[in-house]
Amino acid sequence: MGLYDNLPLSSTEQSIRLIKLQTASHRNAALVANISVIPLATNPDYAAVSYCWGSPTTKCRITCNDTVLQVGENLGAALTSIRSISNLPLWVDQICINQNDPRERSAQVAFMQKIYSQAMRTFVYLGEPDSGAVNEACKVLETIGIPVLQMSDYDKDELKLKTRLKVGLATVKLAVQHPRLMKRAYSEDVRRALERLIRLPYFSRKWIIQEVVMSRSLFCLLGGRCFEWDPFITAMLKQSRTVDSSADVYSATKVWWLWDLVHEFADKRRPPLLTLLYYSRSFKATEHRDYVFALLGAASDSHEFPEPDYELSVEQVYRETSSSFVRQGNGFLLLHLAGLRPTDNGLPSWVVDWRNFDTFYSGKDFSSFCAGGMDGSITLTPTAAILQGFGKIVDRVVAVADLFNPEVNLCDRLAHYIDNCTFAFGEFYEDDTQKLSIQRDLASMISFEMKFNVNDPERTMYKFNKDYIDVSACQDLSALDSLTPGQEVLMFCRFFLLKSERCISSFGHGIGVSGLGRPFQKLRPIETPKILAEDAVANGIARDSAFENFLRYNFFKPTTRPVMTQDRRLGLGPSMTQKDDVVCVLFGANAPLILRPSAGGTYKIVGEAYVQDIMFSETLKDDRYPVQQILIS
Repeated sequence: MGLYDNLPLSSTEQSIRLIKLQTASHRNAALVANISVIPLATNPDYAAVSYCWGSPTTKCRITCNDTVLQVGENLGAALTSIRSISNLPLWVDQICINQNDPRERSAQVAFMQKIYSQAMRTFVYLGEPDSGAVNEACKVLETIGIPVLQMSDYDKDELKLKTRLKVGLATVKLAVQHPRLMKRAYSEDVRRALERLIRLPYFSRKWIIQEVVMSRSLFCLLGGRCFEWDPFITAMLKQSRTVDSSADVYSATKVWWLWDLVHEFADKRRPPLLTLLYYSRSFKATEHRDYVFALLGAASDSHEFPEPDYELSVEQVYRETSSSFVRQGNGFLLLHLAGLRPTDNGLPSWVVDWRNFDTFYSGKDFSSFCAGGMDGSITLTPTAAILQGFGKIVDRVVAVADLFNPEVNLCDRLAHYIDNCTFAFGEFYEDDTQKLSIQRDLASMISFEMKFNVNDPERTMYKFNKDYIDVSACQDLSALDSLTPGQEVLMFCRFFLLKSERCISSFGHGIGVSGLGRPFQKLRPIETPKILAEDAVANGIARDSAFENFLRYNFFKPTTRPVMTQDRRLGLGPSMTQKDDVVCVLFGANAPLILRPSAGGTYKIVGEAYVQDIMFSETLKDDRYPVQQILIS
């Protein structure tokens, strides 16, 4: 009989196994524990452990009830640290769940949110300090009690103002009593050490989302040191505001979202599963079914989805999850996230593959458009294998250009876009006006004029979080800030010269006088792709339109490919777009879809696209395009 055979879990009540670590005379002593079965209904006193499993090849030994178990090295280090600061019984998934029994795993995962919410405290094991600077940062934070560093931006409401004053007084007191320590707390080495903490593997693990948000009391362990969660994370995030690299900003964005989510749960606000899946797409899980299962317990609508079942295949789990979203009425949001992938994943194109979601998701914001109007719906066929809706096939892709280069700044990226598209799409323009016409059209498209739908300015597609701008989808965040001050001044000088000539010429034309703009023609630069791209960027900045610049930046990304349609419409499609794909306006959708004809009269989704002249319902009343049923497989 094995360890778990002797300690079966009840099938009629929610029971868990708990381990009680034996005390040790020194840190390197062997791990020994007693394990027992406890019903959750008895409200036992225990602590939960949240950690990163780490490498499966490196193991640590722990003796439980005279049986030797092999656990991950990272868990062994976590238990060693916890043993020295707490004598509470512990719940640890790797030990307390029989990992070789799919049915037991499914049953325990189904009520894991209750396990963490009932725990007296949760120990978050971050790892061991990796350098002397991290050790120094920990010493400083430990000595000053961390809240001194909790100097984030507070709104001017009474409660937060009191908090800010309280923290400010603590800072002054520390500066008077410990001036050297205060200086060390804000030294460059300590700041950089805190920044490195944000990149710890723990903050990329999918399971931590449910574990930290459902916990009543969180403590972070870094080596042998223990800190309260909220001030510790706030201290890290405060330092992250000074980071320069895109990778660090991207890591900080994940931790910011997690920190904010913890506070939402503290205020009794639980987001739905789709919101959690969408914003946690950069968090990873070793078991691919856990991309969904790890979030179910924290979702407000978890009862509308099948319970975790590790006997199902990954494809079955993802298909059932997407089908549930469609039945909830979230079909259009699903299409925003779905699409073809470079390799066959065995899933229908409308089913979101959460394993590769962060890698291939285009992340474009279509909330200000209404290509398919306000009315429409998407349903499942009786077999739940095909999506069906009504719409129009309005165009066909006849040419595609190169993907955008994420390694260059925004102006250079757009200049390459104009140059590349001039070559790729030139055959569709008349010879005598070909180059100039296409370059001006492309420059016009860069400036988009992407305004809110004037018919319904409150319409928003992002039900994930209507107030959130999806910065985390843009991994090369430094692209907009890559210009030096000198380059920026020169760009604006050229921009104002072009604008001055156009405005004066237009004014002269209006009063019947020609040639007023001629003096500027000798000064203004020649309209090269580079100048046209700079002009489009500066135009948005000069209008102080942060939203427009965000949209422009968000659309011209490595996941986007310039396209030309049969009716000579320019567009920006998903990276997988190819010739002979069709442009579909689906009733009720914000953006047109790029579809690929498939067997049996169905289509596969390539993804959403921006296509000129059809983004604001222009084709809905055009009789050239008949209404038809659209079947998506």
